[in-house]
Amino acid sequence: MLEHFKGDEAFVKKILDYIDQVENHSKMILTPFYDPHKVSIIESLVGNRLSVHLYGGFTGSESKRVILCPEYFEIDLKDFEIEVVEVLYNRNFATLQHKDVLGALMHLGITRELIGDIYEENEHLYFATTTKNYDYIQNELKKIKKASVTLKPVHEVIEIKRSYTKKTFFVSSLRLDKVISTVYKLSRNEGADFIRAQKVKVNHGCISQVDYLVKDQDLLSLSKHGRVKIEITENKSRSGNIVVNGYFYK
Repeated sequence: MLEHFKGDEAFVKKILDYIDQVENHSKMILTPFYDPHKVSIIESLVGNRLSVHLYGGFTGSESKRVILCPEYFEIDLKDFEIEVVEVLYNRNFATLQHKDVLGALMHLGITRELIGDIYEENEHLYFATTTKNYDYIQNELKKIKKASVTLKPVHEVIEIKRSYTKKTFFVSSLRLDKVISTVYKLSRNEGADFIRAQKVKVNHGCISQVDYLVKDQDLLSLSKHGRVKIEITENKSRSGNIVVNGYFYK
Protein backbone atom coordinates (compact mmCIF):
# COMPACT_ATOMS: atom_id res chain seq x y z
CA MET A 1 0.00 0.00 0.00
CA LEU A 2 2.75 2.46 0.94
CA GLU A 3 4.16 2.40 -2.59
CA HIS A 4 1.04 4.27 -3.73
CA PHE A 5 1.81 7.17 -1.39
CA LYS A 6 5.40 8.02 -2.19
CA GLY A 7 6.66 10.79 0.08
CA ASP A 8 3.74 10.38 2.49
CA GLU A 9 4.64 7.02 4.00
CA ALA A 10 4.95 8.25 7.60
CA PHE A 11 1.62 10.04 7.39
CA VAL A 12 -0.08 6.97 5.89
CA LYS A 13 1.22 4.78 8.73
CA LYS A 14 -0.19 7.25 11.26
CA ILE A 15 -3.62 7.25 9.61
CA LEU A 16 -3.67 3.45 9.35
CA ASP A 17 -3.01 3.34 13.10
CA TYR A 18 -5.93 5.75 13.66
CA ILE A 19 -8.18 3.56 11.53
CA ASP A 20 -7.15 0.51 13.54
CA GLN A 21 -7.98 2.28 16.81
CA VAL A 22 -11.42 3.26 15.56
CA GLU A 23 -12.25 -0.17 14.13
CA ASN A 24 -10.95 -2.27 17.02
CA HIS A 25 -11.68 -0.03 20.00
CA SER A 26 -14.69 2.01 18.81
CA LYS A 27 -12.79 5.23 19.46
CA MET A 28 -13.28 8.69 18.02
CA ILE A 29 -10.05 10.18 16.65
CA LEU A 30 -9.68 13.95 16.21
CA THR A 31 -6.73 15.00 14.08
CA PRO A 32 -4.86 18.32 13.86
CA PHE A 33 -5.52 20.63 10.90
CA TYR A 34 -4.62 18.96 7.60
CA ASP A 35 -4.35 20.46 4.11
CA PRO A 36 -6.48 19.10 1.21
CA HIS A 37 -3.68 16.76 0.10
CA LYS A 38 -3.58 14.98 3.45
CA VAL A 39 -7.37 14.99 3.75
CA SER A 40 -7.59 13.24 0.36
CA ILE A 41 -5.14 10.58 1.60
CA ILE A 42 -7.29 9.97 4.68
CA GLU A 43 -10.45 9.64 2.59
CA SER A 44 -8.79 7.19 0.20
CA LEU A 45 -7.46 5.04 3.07
CA VAL A 46 -10.74 4.98 4.97
CA GLY A 47 -13.03 4.30 2.01
CA ASN A 48 -16.35 3.02 3.38
CA ARG A 49 -14.87 1.46 6.49
CA LEU A 50 -15.87 4.24 8.91
CA SER A 51 -17.21 7.76 9.09
CA VAL A 52 -15.05 10.74 8.14
CA HIS A 53 -16.11 14.22 9.26
CA LEU A 54 -14.31 17.43 8.23
CA TYR A 55 -14.40 20.97 9.59
CA GLY A 56 -11.98 23.89 9.60
CA GLY A 57 -13.81 26.58 11.56
CA PHE A 58 -14.77 28.62 8.48
CA THR A 59 -17.12 27.91 5.62
CA GLY A 60 -14.80 27.09 2.73
CA SER A 61 -11.75 26.28 4.86
CA GLU A 62 -8.75 24.73 3.13
CA SER A 63 -7.18 23.36 6.31
CA LYS A 64 -9.51 21.08 8.25
CA ARG A 65 -9.54 18.89 11.31
CA VAL A 66 -10.74 15.36 10.68
CA ILE A 67 -12.84 13.15 12.93
CA LEU A 68 -12.68 9.40 12.32
CA CYS A 69 -15.33 7.38 14.14
CA PRO A 70 -17.75 4.46 13.82
CA GLU A 71 -20.80 5.23 11.70
CA TYR A 72 -23.18 5.20 14.67
CA PHE A 73 -21.41 8.13 16.39
CA GLU A 74 -23.24 11.47 16.27
CA ILE A 75 -20.84 14.33 15.64
CA ASP A 76 -21.39 18.00 16.52
CA LEU A 77 -19.25 20.95 15.40
CA LYS A 78 -18.12 21.37 19.01
CA ASP A 79 -16.44 17.97 18.75
CA PHE A 80 -13.86 19.50 16.40
CA GLU A 81 -12.54 21.73 19.22
CA ILE A 82 -11.80 24.70 16.98
CA GLU A 83 -11.58 28.34 18.02
CA VAL A 84 -11.90 31.03 15.35
CA VAL A 85 -10.14 34.22 16.47
CA GLU A 86 -10.11 37.78 15.20
CA VAL A 87 -6.88 39.75 15.46
CA LEU A 88 -7.61 43.33 16.49
CA TYR A 89 -4.99 46.05 16.00
CA ASN A 90 -4.61 49.67 14.95
CA ARG A 91 -4.40 49.75 11.16
CA ASN A 92 -3.22 53.36 11.21
CA PHE A 93 0.22 52.17 12.26
CA ALA A 94 0.58 48.76 10.60
CA THR A 95 -0.93 46.34 8.09
CA LEU A 96 -0.61 42.69 9.05
CA GLN A 97 -0.67 39.86 6.54
CA HIS A 98 -1.12 36.09 6.56
CA LYS A 99 2.62 35.47 6.86
CA ASP A 100 2.92 37.86 9.82
CA VAL A 101 0.24 36.07 11.82
CA LEU A 102 1.61 32.63 10.96
CA GLY A 103 5.15 33.67 11.89
CA ALA A 104 4.04 35.12 15.23
CA LEU A 105 2.08 31.99 16.14
CA MET A 106 4.92 29.65 15.22
CA HIS A 107 7.33 31.86 17.17
CA LEU A 108 5.24 30.94 20.24
CA GLY A 109 5.99 27.28 19.56
CA ILE A 110 2.63 26.53 17.95
CA THR A 111 3.17 23.98 15.18
CA ARG A 112 1.60 24.49 11.74
CA GLU A 113 -0.85 21.61 12.21
CA LEU A 114 -2.40 23.39 15.20
CA ILE A 115 -3.24 26.44 13.07
CA GLY A 116 -6.01 26.38 10.50
CA ASP A 117 -6.75 28.94 7.83
CA ILE A 118 -5.64 32.56 8.26
CA TYR A 119 -8.08 34.85 6.50
CA GLU A 120 -8.44 38.58 5.89
CA GLU A 121 -11.70 40.18 4.76
CA ASN A 122 -12.79 43.83 4.76
CA GLU A 123 -10.07 44.87 7.23
CA HIS A 124 -10.86 41.94 9.51
CA LEU A 125 -8.09 39.42 10.17
CA TYR A 126 -8.96 35.94 11.45
CA PHE A 127 -7.30 32.62 12.15
CA ALA A 128 -8.44 29.22 13.39
CA THR A 129 -6.67 27.19 16.04
CA THR A 130 -7.37 24.31 18.38
CA THR A 131 -9.40 25.05 21.50
CA LYS A 132 -6.64 23.58 23.67
CA ASN A 133 -4.13 26.13 22.39
CA TYR A 134 -6.37 29.18 22.41
CA ASP A 135 -5.84 30.25 26.05
CA TYR A 136 -2.07 30.00 25.66
CA ILE A 137 -2.12 32.03 22.44
CA GLN A 138 -4.41 34.66 23.95
CA ASN A 139 -2.12 35.06 26.97
CA GLU A 140 1.13 35.16 25.02
CA LEU A 141 0.37 36.85 21.70
CA LYS A 142 0.43 40.57 22.46
CA LYS A 143 2.36 41.87 19.46
CA ILE A 144 2.78 40.93 15.79
CA LYS A 145 5.70 42.70 14.15
CA LYS A 146 5.45 46.16 15.74
CA ALA A 147 1.67 46.14 16.16
CA SER A 148 0.03 45.56 19.53
CA VAL A 149 -2.77 43.03 19.09
CA THR A 150 -5.81 41.81 20.98
CA LEU A 151 -7.52 38.51 20.22
CA LYS A 152 -11.28 38.13 20.20
CA PRO A 153 -13.11 34.79 19.78
CA VAL A 154 -15.58 34.79 16.91
CA HIS A 155 -18.86 32.93 17.24
CA GLU A 156 -20.61 33.70 13.94
CA VAL A 157 -19.89 31.60 10.87
CA ILE A 158 -17.43 33.28 8.47
CA GLU A 159 -17.28 32.29 4.81
CA ILE A 160 -13.88 32.41 3.15
CA LYS A 161 -14.00 34.08 -0.25
CA ARG A 162 -10.85 33.67 -2.33
CA SER A 163 -9.53 36.55 -4.42
CA TYR A 164 -6.95 36.28 -7.18
CA THR A 165 -4.77 38.30 -9.51
CA LYS A 166 -4.88 36.89 -13.05
CA LYS A 167 -1.82 36.82 -15.31
CA THR A 168 -1.34 35.18 -18.69
CA PHE A 169 1.79 33.23 -19.65
CA PHE A 170 3.22 31.38 -22.66
CA VAL A 171 4.94 28.04 -22.01
CA SER A 172 6.62 25.71 -24.46
CA SER A 173 5.52 22.66 -22.46
CA LEU A 174 3.53 21.79 -19.35
CA ARG A 175 6.51 20.23 -17.58
CA LEU A 176 6.58 21.42 -13.99
CA ASP A 177 10.05 22.98 -14.28
CA LYS A 178 8.94 24.96 -17.34
CA VAL A 179 5.73 26.19 -15.72
CA ILE A 180 7.36 27.02 -12.37
CA SER A 181 10.18 28.98 -13.96
CA THR A 182 7.74 30.91 -16.16
CA VAL A 183 5.08 31.90 -13.63
CA TYR A 184 7.59 32.74 -10.89
CA LYS A 185 10.06 34.43 -13.25
CA LEU A 186 12.97 32.08 -12.57
CA SER A 187 15.55 30.46 -14.80
CA ARG A 188 14.69 26.90 -15.75
CA ASN A 189 17.64 25.64 -13.68
CA GLU A 190 16.40 27.56 -10.64
CA GLY A 191 12.92 26.10 -11.09
CA ALA A 192 14.34 22.59 -11.36
CA ASP A 193 16.49 23.10 -8.26
CA PHE A 194 13.46 24.23 -6.24
CA ILE A 195 11.54 21.14 -7.36
CA ARG A 196 14.34 18.74 -6.46
CA ALA A 197 14.70 20.48 -3.07
CA GLN A 198 10.99 19.70 -2.45
CA LYS A 199 10.09 23.38 -2.21
CA VAL A 200 7.38 23.04 -4.83
CA LYS A 201 3.92 21.65 -4.11
CA VAL A 202 1.17 20.67 -6.50
CA ASN A 203 -2.29 20.54 -4.94
CA HIS A 204 -0.63 20.77 -1.50
CA GLY A 205 1.59 17.73 -2.04
CA CYS A 206 5.35 17.90 -2.64
CA ILE A 207 6.43 17.02 -6.16
CA SER A 208 10.09 16.24 -6.83
CA GLN A 209 9.82 15.22 -10.50
CA VAL A 210 10.85 18.08 -12.79
CA ASP A 211 9.01 16.42 -15.70
CA TYR A 212 5.68 16.19 -13.88
CA LEU A 213 3.02 17.42 -16.32
CA VAL A 214 0.91 20.24 -14.91
CA LYS A 215 -2.83 19.75 -15.40
CA ASP A 216 -5.66 22.23 -15.74
CA GLN A 217 -6.71 23.66 -12.34
CA ASP A 218 -3.57 22.41 -10.57
CA LEU A 219 -2.66 24.57 -7.59
CA LEU A 220 1.09 25.27 -7.54
CA SER A 221 3.02 26.73 -4.64
CA LEU A 222 6.66 27.66 -4.28
CA SER A 223 8.12 28.25 -0.84
CA LYS A 224 8.13 31.99 -0.03
CA HIS A 225 6.78 32.82 -3.50
CA GLY A 226 3.05 32.27 -3.02
CA ARG A 227 0.44 30.09 -4.71
CA VAL A 228 -1.04 30.11 -8.18
CA LYS A 229 -3.85 28.09 -9.78
CA ILE A 230 -3.15 27.14 -13.38
CA GLU A 231 -5.76 27.32 -16.13
CA ILE A 232 -4.67 25.70 -19.39
CA THR A 233 -6.37 27.30 -22.39
CA GLU A 234 -6.82 25.90 -25.88
CA ASN A 235 -5.00 28.88 -27.34
CA LYS A 236 -1.46 28.93 -28.67
CA SER A 237 0.91 31.72 -29.58
CA ARG A 238 2.21 32.23 -33.11
CA SER A 239 5.34 30.35 -32.13
CA GLY A 240 3.28 27.38 -30.91
CA ASN A 241 3.60 28.02 -27.16
CA ILE A 242 0.71 27.04 -24.89
CA VAL A 243 -1.27 29.92 -23.38
CA VAL A 244 -1.96 29.44 -19.66
CA ASN A 245 -3.61 31.70 -17.13
CA GLY A 246 -2.24 31.94 -13.61
CA TYR A 247 -4.57 32.93 -10.79
CA PHE A 248 -2.32 34.16 -7.98
CA TYR A 249 -3.76 34.01 -4.48
CA LYS A 250 -3.87 37.45 -2.84
